Amino acid sequence: MSSIKKTVLVISGPSGVGKSTLLEKLFKKYPNSFGFSVSHTTRSPRPGEIDGKSYNFVSKEKIDEEIKSNKFIEYTEFSGNTYGTSIEAVTKVQEQNKVCVLDVELNGIKNLKKMGIPAKFVFISPPSVEDLEKRLRGRGTETEESLQKRLASAKAEMEYASLSGSHDITIVNDSPEKAFEKLEKFVLTNWQTILVISGPSGVGKSTLLDQLFKKYQTSFGFSVSHTTRSPRPGETNGTSYNFVSKTDFLKEIAENKFIEHTEFSGNHYGTSMEAVKKVQEEKKICVLDVELNGIKSIKKLAIPAKFVFIAPPSIKDLEIRLRSRGTETEESLKKRLDAAKAEMEYASLPDAHDIIIINDTPEKAFQKLDKFISENWG
Repeated sequence: MSSIKKTVLVISGPSGVGKSTLLEKLFKKYPNSFGFSVSHTTRSPRPGEIDGKSYNFVSKEKIDEEIKSNKFIEYTEFSGNTYGTSIEAVTKVQEQNKVCVLDVELNGIKNLKKMGIPAKFVFISPPSVEDLEKRLRGRGTETEESLQKRLASAKAEMEYASLSGSHDITIVNDSPEKAFEKLEKFVLTNWQTILVISGPSGVGKSTLLDQLFKKYQTSFGFSVSHTTRSPRPGETNGTSYNFVSKTDFLKEIAENKFIEHTEFSGNHYGTSMEAVKKVQEEKKICVLDVELNGIKSIKKLAIPAKFVFIAPPSIKDLEIRLRSRGTETEESLKKRLDAAKAEMEYASLPDAHDIIIINDTPEKAFQKLDKFISENWG
C-alpha cells in the first residue's frame, strides 16, 4: 500500500450530483496533468460503457480474490455489486506523471483515510436532497427502490461531509460553471507546482534560466517580477521586470496581491499572484527567481514548489565574478556579498531546498538542473 507516494485527487458525492460533468471538463482542460483511475466493478456494463475505460468489468470471484491479495486501496458494495480501485490502476496513471483522480463512494473515502494514502478530498454536493431527487427522477433510469437507495446513500454522504476534516473542500453544484471554477482553483492551488530558483546575485542564474527556457519553451514560463528600481540598459518593462512606483507597489502589498516581496538597497522586489497565474493559464510551469525572504514567504504560504539553490564554488569566487562586472560600488558589493553569505547559510539548513547546484561551470550546472527538471516534471 505504501507504494503510492504521490498525492491523489479524490472526488466524491452522491450519484446524480454532476461529478462526471466536472471531471470531463477537468480532463479536457488539463489532459497532460490529470488522469482518471479506472475502477473495477462486478456490475454489468450499461449502454455505451467500455471495458477498461468506463470501468474494468470483472467477475465477483476475480475481484474478491484480488481484494484478499491486498491489491485494492478501496472497495465498497452497492445494490449487490462490488466497486473498487486497484493499486495498479493508480500507479498506472502516476507513471504517466499525472495526478491520479479517483471517484469513490463513502466507504472508499474512509478506507483511503484509514490506509494513510496521500490524498486531497473534494466533495461535490447538491444544493439539497430535494434537488438531487429531481435530478435522479429526471434521468428516468431509476426504479423507485433504487432511487430510494441512492437518496439514502446521498444523505449518509452529506452527513459525513458535514464533519470537520472529512474533506478538504465541499463544492455545492448549483451550476456546473461555478462549481468547475471552484474545482479548478482548488486543483491549481494544490498541484500546480512552481519552480523556485534562488542564489546570490552574480552566481549565474540568468544564464541557466535562459538555457532552461530555450530547451523547454513550451513547458516553462518565467514569472515577471515587480520592482521599484529604475530599468538598467537593455531591460524592458513587462519582460525584464514590471517597473512600478513605490506607491503602487506598497498599495498592492497592502491588498495581499503578492506571494513574496523583499527590499534590497532601497528598492522593492516582488512576485504578484497575477504574474504566476498568467504563466499557469498558459499551461506552463511557473518559474520564480527570488531572494531569501521570498523563499521563506513561499514556504510560509505552503505554495506547492520545488526549490533550487544555485551556489558559487566559494564566496571568494563570487566576489571575483561581481568585481568583473564593473557595475558595483564598493558599498553595493559588500551588501551583495553579505546577502550571499546569508543565502548560503540558509541553504545549508536541512530541507531548505530540494537541490543545491554549485555553478563551477555553466555546462555542468545546467546538466544538473536539467536532470532535476526531468525527475520532477518528466
